[in-house]
Amino acid sequence: MISMLSNYYPEKAWAHVPDVLTVDGRIGLITLCSFGVLCNVLDFDTYRFPGQRRDEKLSPKKREKLVAHDYNAMTPRDRLHCMRTRALALDLVCWLDWKYEGLDWLELFGCTVGQHCAALYAYKAKAEAQDIEGAPHCTLKAIATQLAGIFHVESSLQRDMNWAIQDVLDEVDTEDESLSVDSV
Repeated sequence: MISMLSNYYPEKAWAHVPDVLTVDGRIGLITLCSFGVLCNVLDFDTYRFPGQRRDEKLSPKKREKLVAHDYNAMTPRDRLHCMRTRALALDLVCWLDWKYEGLDWLELFGCTVGQHCAALYAYKAKAEAQDIEGAPHCTLKAIATQLAGIFHVESSLQRDMNWAIQDVLDEVDTEDESLSVDSV
């Protein structure tokens, strides 16, 4: 389809479209899909209670709402955008797997998103171990909670993510021994 359309439109118009027939194009597209799936985890408002200031501590009642019900500062519209982005990213990976035989796009995506999750987790663990402040109210436990909620608990994508996180735990110098997303 792309080659057919490129006959009608100048090459310059296609410069932003990844070429899935090249390694760079595949990596770029899979990375984009991974970021789409992780958009909720990457949004600072995910870790903040509505109206909470940067230096404000939460009352136990508000903390319970934040943790138990994922009640955070994201607007309903932003939540819908995250859900739609995640769905489009997963649909695109499935379509690529169907359309371009010869490469297991689902496996490539699982490995990529697993590595991205593991990197986020490891960086936060190292930052906390070194008392480096990042996003306001974002803790290792909060990231683990968000990562645990991306995929169904028994899905292969969740297993890929957990294995990738487990692989990097040996490299992370931290006192917390329960760094698995499953322990949340």
